[in-house]
Amino acid sequence: MTRSIPFSVVTKPTGAACNLDCQYCFFLSKELLYDAAAQTMSEQTLERYVEAFLESSPDGKVTMLWQGGEPTLRGLPFFERLIQLCERYRRPTQRVRHALQTNGTLVTDDWASFFADHDFLVGVSIDGPAPLHDAYRLNRGGRGTHAMVVRGWEALARAGVETNILCTVNAANEEHGEEVYRYFRDELGARYLQFIPIVERVRAADLAQAERGWRSGTSALLYRQDGDCVTSRSTSPASYGRFLCEVFDQWLAADVGEVFIQDVDSTLSAMFGSATVCVHAPQCGANMAMEFNGDVYACDHWVEPDWLVGSINSSSFTQLAASDKVLDEISMLTLDQQVELFRETFDPHDESQVREVAQQYVDLRFADARRAVENDDWLRIDRIGMRLLGVENLVPVEWLYLKMALTGLGNADAKYVMIDEVQDYTVAQLAVLARYFKRAHFLLLGDQNQAIAPGTATFDQVRALFREVRGPLEECRLMTSYRSTPEITQLFASLLDDDERLSISSIQRADTAPEIIACASEQDYDRELRRVLAQAVGDDGLTAVVVPQKHQAKLLRKKLGDAAPALIDAAATLPASGVVLVPLKLAKGLEFDHVIVPDASERAFPDDPLSRRRLYTTVSRATRGITLLAQGEVTPLLAGRA
Repeated sequence: MTRSIPFSVVTKPTGAACNLDCQYCFFLSKELLYDAAAQTMSEQTLERYVEAFLESSPDGKVTMLWQGGEPTLRGLPFFERLIQLCERYRRPTQRVRHALQTNGTLVTDDWASFFADHDFLVGVSIDGPAPLHDAYRLNRGGRGTHAMVVRGWEALARAGVETNILCTVNAANEEHGEEVYRYFRDELGARYLQFIPIVERVRAADLAQAERGWRSGTSALLYRQDGDCVTSRSTSPASYGRFLCEVFDQWLAADVGEVFIQDVDSTLSAMFGSATVCVHAPQCGANMAMEFNGDVYACDHWVEPDWLVGSINSSSFTQLAASDKVLDEISMLTLDQQVELFRETFDPHDESQVREVAQQYVDLRFADARRAVENDDWLRIDRIGMRLLGVENLVPVEWLYLKMALTGLGNADAKYVMIDEVQDYTVAQLAVLARYFKRAHFLLLGDQNQAIAPGTATFDQVRALFREVRGPLEECRLMTSYRSTPEITQLFASLLDDDERLSISSIQRADTAPEIIACASEQDYDRELRRVLAQAVGDDGLTAVVVPQKHQAKLLRKKLGDAAPALIDAAATLPASGVVLVPLKLAKGLEFDHVIVPDASERAFPDDPLSRRRLYTTVSRATRGITLLAQGEVTPLLAGRA
């Protein structure tokens, strides 16, 4: 069998019909193209479509695209019939998969189970948090739809359906790129995103009518790609660019390899000659749209009378895909160009010859791109990295570093970069920063004794890395404590090596000595802990009860009951006075008038380098006073001080 030209079809089982009335949605106006009372695909048309599409598609993976309007309006039995027909008409060498775009409002647990059972990829249209989404995405009663969409999204998540988010960028959300991205990532847990600009093109004479919306019931105006005006809902080029830049900066900082953005991936592909979406391709491809009655248009954005290609009721998809697009381009070739490409001139007489010539032309035209992808596999950076490093998986930072090395990605304009708390970075993270900011001067600030997480870079590793990639270093050691009293400074300095210990000094006035309490029994410990906390409540200033890990904070709150201090999380604002409970990760970088260490035993702080650094960091948060308690013996790190 002769392989046909690659093509895709966006299929609309309910035409432009939709249960929502999104103000910017010009697809709603496409209802005006047909007089049918109900724009609903019949089962006969469905069967003809499935047969024609699979017949004209190559072997291997075949994807059917379902869109609208709102495709779920056609009902679940319609799609159950679709699955049956695909099994009937597919060749044994074909693997059929489905992708469906929905507004999510009609998705129930039954729909979600169906999608999961049949491996649907489901795209959900949502424009960000409720205030941004509800600006234009309204129901027919004029009310916002955000809660309904999220309910559908949650049903898909419970069922384990593979999902992505389609977000339009419009006048309401165009200045909120960072907020929108964080909402998708943090609140919805989305990992695949695409951002589509809203540009409602219209003639000046029709602008006022278009501003009222596109649904035929209120504005009998068929949208066409015509005119030199845009609606107030449209985004501007500059705003769309800023939006994508904000998204990219957020993604680059923490989510490379974890979150995938179509706009980023397709741009990179296009840079290397392999366009994955039509807007980045040098010319339009065979990306057709089929209406509910079988009419096929050249493109989903050109569902207009002038761009009607034909109908599957009278033509095959191969004929429709090969009709004018590729053939027009081939027809423009001179005789010399034909000989250069094909080694002969051509004059196809039937469909089979047309397919052969078209396929040969496509293969020749994109040979370099295909060779780059197939032979080098450069787009699958993860696979390249796994081969180079001899590992089964790449962490995101390794993926990003390799991507920069292969593509030259980086910022050559930045002159100065300051990294604070450098001891909290891994070697890989610092290597990425050093490579990304290719020409910048770096200022690295940190205290290696406050490296409280395992696996972070030592200062020797930091020095070696930056000497290798940036040349000679200048180092300045700051050994004066401007925060803590001499007594507290002496306590945390005792945890250091002798040379560092003797070099540290404080400029503050002397105050009370640290209190270290070793309790012989659990009852004694419980009594002393409650006494210290009660005393702190009446003291001036802010007292922090600092524990190494968050789960220890929860255990302490359970132990103390009503007497437990308020637990501080990353979003909280510290009070000016009182007592708070803080995990060390959040306490780091802060200071408190008084610090209480509720468990300073060997169990909490064994004699090892990481525990030593955690205790050093904990003690050095205190400015005026510190109390350490232990049930039993105090940690050997403080031997001789209890």
